[in-house]
Amino acid sequence: MASSTMTTSHVTKTILSPHPTKAFQHLDIMRREKRFIDIELLAGEARFPAHKVVLCACSPYFDRMFRPEFQEGSGTVKEVSLTDFNSDTLGLLIEFMYTAKITVNEENAQDILAGGNLLLLPVVIEAASEVLSKMLDQSNCLAIRSLASAFSRNDLEKRAENFILERFESVWTSEEFSEASFGDVKSLLSSDDIIVKSEETIWNAILKWICFNETERKTKYLEDLVKLCLRIPLLPSSFVQNKILEHAFIKNASGLYDHFKTSVCKTTTYRGSNKLLFLQCGNNSPWLYTQPVLYDFKQTNWMSLPGPSPPMKYREGSSFVFFENTILSIGGEFNLEPENSLGVNPPMAPIVGAHHELRLDYEVYSLKLDEREWSRHSSLNIPRKRHQSVITHGKVYVLGGCSIDATPVNSVEIYSSSEWKMGPNMLKRRVSHGAVELKGELWVLGGWDGQRIVKTIEKLNIENNKWDEVPVSWDDRAVGNPIRMKMGVAVLDDKIYTVGGCLQTLDPCYSAHCFDPITKEWTKLPNMKYSRNNPVLVPYRGKLYVFGGEGNSQGLIESFDPHTKEWTVLTSRIKYFANAAYGGTLIDKPWDWDIAGRADERRLTESGSNRNMQIILSGIGLDVVQTMRSHNLF
Repeated sequence: MASSTMTTSHVTKTILSPHPTKAFQHLDIMRREKRFIDIELLAGEARFPAHKVVLCACSPYFDRMFRPEFQEGSGTVKEVSLTDFNSDTLGLLIEFMYTAKITVNEENAQDILAGGNLLLLPVVIEAASEVLSKMLDQSNCLAIRSLASAFSRNDLEKRAENFILERFESVWTSEEFSEASFGDVKSLLSSDDIIVKSEETIWNAILKWICFNETERKTKYLEDLVKLCLRIPLLPSSFVQNKILEHAFIKNASGLYDHFKTSVCKTTTYRGSNKLLFLQCGNNSPWLYTQPVLYDFKQTNWMSLPGPSPPMKYREGSSFVFFENTILSIGGEFNLEPENSLGVNPPMAPIVGAHHELRLDYEVYSLKLDEREWSRHSSLNIPRKRHQSVITHGKVYVLGGCSIDATPVNSVEIYSSSEWKMGPNMLKRRVSHGAVELKGELWVLGGWDGQRIVKTIEKLNIENNKWDEVPVSWDDRAVGNPIRMKMGVAVLDDKIYTVGGCLQTLDPCYSAHCFDPITKEWTKLPNMKYSRNNPVLVPYRGKLYVFGGEGNSQGLIESFDPHTKEWTVLTSRIKYFANAAYGGTLIDKPWDWDIAGRADERRLTESGSNRNMQIILSGIGLDVVQTMRSHNLF
């Protein structure tokens, strides 16, 4: 008889039951009903019944406290007083340990951070830190930084530090700054990264802090703050002479008086800057449009920005300014697209001899970083290209350029109160010239008048609304040709610098010069490494930076140090570089802007709309579900 065999197999099944969730729910019910309670936690007059096993499972602090070797772990101790907690905070944290849910808001964030840190609850600490980071403003940033430092919240401390440094102009006027410790004040005012309009702010901040408690602070701290924090070479000599040396604090301190006298001529490190560079290639090829970009000097990073979308145009010969937190692109010329050219108001002025392929534009476009989309802003009275735009006294001035019939003009337009009006004409017609603001006056130099290089300088006195020619002469053999067309022009330390450009031959040059508006003298500087026509020249932290232009730079950036008189070629190249004219403007970087391509989602809204800000943590055990944004809390 044949025998049969049965093959045995191991059949298994693994299940994952939701009973831990239900168990915590029942434990919470038992807590509320005071069943199986083995400990009471006391905070002030409040008593909180609890189960040791739950507290120990959720908090390493309680796990350590209730071990047998400690008094609290003995069976005889039925209550523990927690003097470091207020009743509201302890109640919320106990609730969290049973339900894994807690609401952190502006009113309790500091207490929750302190309590969560003591009980070693990481997700609670993180939630409280996030709320505090959103609460940052000039009235609390110093306190939040101190709190973050005390609890080793490095990210929060760094964020608060950045806020203070980048918004110090508003921070130093707050009451919190007056109450800050000497150590905090010294650390801030001596920082290389602090951003101020001028070194005068540092002096004013020192005075404010000293005067808040003059009796105690003047004798103990004034000399240290002045010597360690105030960078005297960055102060205007007139301010030092008329404001500081005449101040009673300095007059009565011979050591400080002598310190100012001996420090004026020393070189020093420049303060921080929150500037970014907006850069636009003027390439007007109908088959190749170059996107505008942003450059972060500090991070040496580039970020792409959108170009104008129809019916707006890519344009060549525009000028750019940063006005009321908005980038303005003013005028220029564009390739005409016949199908889109009808019905435009105001009408575009055709350029004679261009076979109607190019047209000058009246339009002013605007771009806000947060919106990342160009829109129509306003319209000039006269279409123009290769003009210059400068901001002074809260107004935008558009100067000269080339208008209808390709004719250089001397007309000026002024934007104020949402309206463009004609201003006083310049003394000379100019196109492809340079223009800067210096000590409240507009300075215009160089350019082309249609026949020759305009080798003069004129300035506009805003008070009397009148242009005056600046008397200046130079020795060609010693200085060369400091005034050209298509130059890059900028102001640094109250002096005017010019780089690149060309003469009648139109060949881009390597030249660089400096003009002193007090002595009216030109100084020849070492040549740039590369030749450039129509580059962008901007100051940043005591140096000059040159970007783009027609020539042989191949997108390389150069910087010039006025103290060492040396040019340096940066390793970074212009993103989307084209060998063409460039335009651009320095803009203010929002303090929490991410140059990598998106604004920090945690930006504080200064309007106060964040008063209902909160974070909800929910889940089982220590799991976290953050539902802030789904509830439209921000």
